[in-house]
Amino acid sequence: MKELIKAEEEKTLFIGRHGNECIYVVRAVSREAAMHLLNEVTGFEGDAWDLDVADNENGKIIE
Repeated sequence: MKELIKAEEEKTLFIGRHGNECIYVVRAVSREAAMHLLNEVTGFEGDAWDLDVADNENGKIIE
């Protein structure tokens, strides 16, 4: 039974900016996953996003 239970991957908080047009906040397991999610939601394509890593607790940009 324990084999069926998978540990959830830790997600990181990303702040995504696309020029001055829009800002989104997403939680994802990687930068690539965050980029993919943002593209799916907004319809943008490719590496159109500037991604910053934020602290999961308080949301302050750390990277």
